[in-house]
Amino acid sequence: MNANDQKKKSDVQGNNDYWGGDHVRLKLRPDAADLEFDCAHGTIDAPLKTDAEGRFDLPGRFLRDSAGPIRSEREPPHPARYSGRIEGTSMTLNIKLTDINQTLQTFTLTKGSMGRLWKCR
Repeated sequence: MNANDQKKKSDVQGNNDYWGGDHVRLKLRPDAADLEFDCAHGTIDAPLKTDAEGRFDLPGRFLRDSAGPIRSEREPPHPARYSGRIEGTSMTLNIKLTDINQTLQTFTLTKGSMGRLWKCR
């Protein structure tokens, strides 16, 4: 495998690239990513890079949202691990809240999609 092939497989990061699916939207930034869910949001706090097989496992934060006004005693964000795999234009995304050892659902995202969110009301 030459250097260009390796870069193509491992360097997913772009500026303002979107990945989306049902209940999720991911916006890449040069050094991180922002995530929006139906009733939550989060960040990946590192560049989105994969190994040679397209897998990733990165640190971040996750915060549940609620309907109605924002309360002053809002819960703090959970430290999280965002893991998964990218194959072509498809991404599988898993989320684990590390402080409470809770695994959330698995999402499937498509590159270039804004996703479809049903926001809490």
